[in-house]
Amino acid sequence: MDPGPGGEWTAPDLAKARELIRRAGAEGTRVEVRGFPLNIGGIGLKVSLYFKDLLNDLGFRATHKAFPFPPDRYFDRLYSEKPQIGIAGWAQDYPAPSSFIDLLLSCGAPHNSTGLCDRQVEGMIHRALRLQAVDPPRAFELWAETEHRIVDLAPWVPLVNPVGLDVISERVGDYQRNPQWGLLVDQLWVT
Repeated sequence: MDPGPGGEWTAPDLAKARELIRRAGAEGTRVEVRGFPLNIGGIGLKVSLYFKDLLNDLGFRATHKAFPFPPDRYFDRLYSEKPQIGIAGWAQDYPAPSSFIDLLLSCGAPHNSTGLCDRQVEGMIHRALRLQAVDPPRAFELWAETEHRIVDLAPWVPLVNPVGLDVISERVGDYQRNPQWGLLVDQLWVT
C-alpha cells in the first residue's frame, strides 16, 4: 500500500503483492481463515469471508471455516487454537502501551491469539514494565521501541483503528468517554 504523491494512501498494490507472494514461493499455499459462526455484530462473518476472497485473489488457496460452537465461545477458541487467520478486536481500557503490548503479545498472555513469543520482545516488555514506576519517560521510549520490533515481526494486520469525536458545549459537565463504549451519556449533566 503505497502512499500517493501527497503522502496519502490511495489503494493497495495487488499486482506487487502477488509478485512478492510468488517470489517468496508462497503462491498456492493453503490458508484457513477462521471466522465467526454467524454474523455477530453485523460484520464479523463478512470480514472473515472478505479476507478469504482476498487471499485467493492474491494467489493463496484460502478456505473459510467457522468455529462450530455457540458464538459466545468464539474468542475462547480463537485464543486457545491460534488459527492461521482469525478476526479479533481489542479496546484499550487504560491509556498505556502495556494494555495492548503486554496483554496481547507477551509469551504467556492469555489473549495472545497470534502465538507470538519473541524473546527480544519479551525482554523489552519486562524492562518497560519495571521502568513505568521509576522512569515513565524512558518506559514510554522503550514501549515505542517494543512496538517497532513487533511491527517488524508482523504478528497481526490491523484492520481498523476507530476514532471517536464528541461535540459538547460549555454547559455540559462530567464529560466522560470510555475507549470501548464511547460517550457515557448517563454521566453528563447540563446547566
